[in-house]
Amino acid sequence: MAIAQTDTMTRTEKRKGSTTALQDFRLWWLVIPALLVFLVFFVIPTASLFGLAFNKSVAGVIALNSQITFDNFVRIFTRASYYESILRSIWISAIVGAACLFFGYPLAYVIAKTVKPSRATLLMILVLSSMQLDMVIRMYGLMVLLGDNGLINGFLLRVGAITAPLPLMYNVFGVIVGLVQITLPFMVLSLIGIIKAIHPSLEEAARSLGASRWHAFVTIVLPLSMPGILAGTLLVFALSISSYVVPALMGGWKVMVLPIHIYQQIAEVGRWQFGAAIAVVLFVTSIAAVAVYHQAAVRTSGAHLMREESAIPLAFKAISLLSLAILLVPVFIVVLAGLNSGDYLTFPPEGLSLRWIQAFLTSPVFLSAYGVSFMIALVSTLISTVIGTMAAIYLTRSQSRTSSILRGFFMLPIVLPGVVLGLALYVFYVTTGIGLARTMPGLIIGHVIVTCPFVIATVTAALVGFDRSLEEAARSLGASPFTAFRLVTLKIIGPAISAGTIFAFIVSFGQFEVTLFLSTPNLQTLPIAMYVSMRYQFEPTAAAAGIFAIALVILSTVLTSRLVNLKRTFGG
Repeated sequence: MAIAQTDTMTRTEKRKGSTTALQDFRLWWLVIPALLVFLVFFVIPTASLFGLAFNKSVAGVIALNSQITFDNFVRIFTRASYYESILRSIWISAIVGAACLFFGYPLAYVIAKTVKPSRATLLMILVLSSMQLDMVIRMYGLMVLLGDNGLINGFLLRVGAITAPLPLMYNVFGVIVGLVQITLPFMVLSLIGIIKAIHPSLEEAARSLGASRWHAFVTIVLPLSMPGILAGTLLVFALSISSYVVPALMGGWKVMVLPIHIYQQIAEVGRWQFGAAIAVVLFVTSIAAVAVYHQAAVRTSGAHLMREESAIPLAFKAISLLSLAILLVPVFIVVLAGLNSGDYLTFPPEGLSLRWIQAFLTSPVFLSAYGVSFMIALVSTLISTVIGTMAAIYLTRSQSRTSSILRGFFMLPIVLPGVVLGLALYVFYVTTGIGLARTMPGLIIGHVIVTCPFVIATVTAALVGFDRSLEEAARSLGASPFTAFRLVTLKIIGPAISAGTIFAFIVSFGQFEVTLFLSTPNLQTLPIAMYVSMRYQFEPTAAAAGIFAIALVILSTVLTSRLVNLKRTFGG
């Protein structure tokens, strides 16, 4: 009797296993488009960049050959200017991580502890809007704020606190401030989920035993939020060490970090092999940080979310206001600078006028760049939405180990140095001779690689909580699998797909570093046009162009908040 039951259970388990395997096989076609795009335009270009780094450095030559040499790497680690840049990149990124933790933890704590939906949504809109806004626009605001004639120095000179402008820009301090402004939202989003998962009863129990509020925070809340702290710090580190535009604008090309060396070797000297070797060093450093980040992020899952609102320390409220100021003041300055009535960019403005808005609307350079950005964002978003949604369905419904591997694989472009990805794609386009170098299709492909992870992440989050019994009920009533998916599943996850689409569009519209090596003077996106204007002219038309980009980001973020629960999607 027992033997018969065992045989029956064994046959049942085999049938279940074969059924699961068959379902996984049928799901594979969903992930194939995204997988092919990533393999051809992400893995192979990265491998090509690695190969080029091991070739002898010859000015003006990009072609790959079979002669392997380590001379480029020996040069990096034996010449002081290069290995000092590695160390400088690391310690600047470490300081930025610590600063973002100081400013980001209180803001994340306030958002996580805020139960009132409208208030929490507003805070999330402010954080996400600042995160999605083009970094060139944000650096524009900071340059006006920190310049010799900027708001800070101007105020201190007027009150007699100083006799000469403080050196707040074109140095390491300026770079650190810029990187904090860029990466602070990522720290906040990394911490919200883990802080929200700490039940307030734990802190209350410590208080009931005589512990002060600060002691309870240090001994209970802070240790429990350590996985989120580690994850956020490493994510900020990876983003900081790979940034090009911030050191270029805020450092004035005087703070030599790895991305600056990469651009100089490629664009100014023409030594592609040596530039590729520096990019490989940057790539390996970033991937190492991402690997640690992934392990830390795994540890943050599985906690029970708190539902009660506990008291928020006054100091945290004060620092969170300061954090919001860091995020939003540069944006506010850009708006006022674009409405300046003077001939030159000043703050406070001489008066308010629409003259620079009119100058933007009649500028062939900026209008053309705006059109190029819009077209690239539109096409790349459509592609990313289709293949990203298909991939998300596979990742959530497949029970194979491959799905978990692919989930991490598809997320790599989010934190991979943009300047490295842009360089890798350009080398791939040129060495293969496929005719995509510095063309609109080539740019679109690069933007698809960058934007697709946002669609996958957003749709996956919606599908994880989807009740499959609803779809099965439709099937039991005679609906085909496709009809059940179209009428039931697609309607429920539709808002998440729309949110992912909006995020992808904004990310593409403001993309700078991937575009840097793939654009030409006749094929400039808006961020590139603004960067050129800021570097060589620095007049208010660029600020006026930024106003339109700011309006687009705010509108899209508010629309997204209507489609999905921002706090749940990004905060756990």
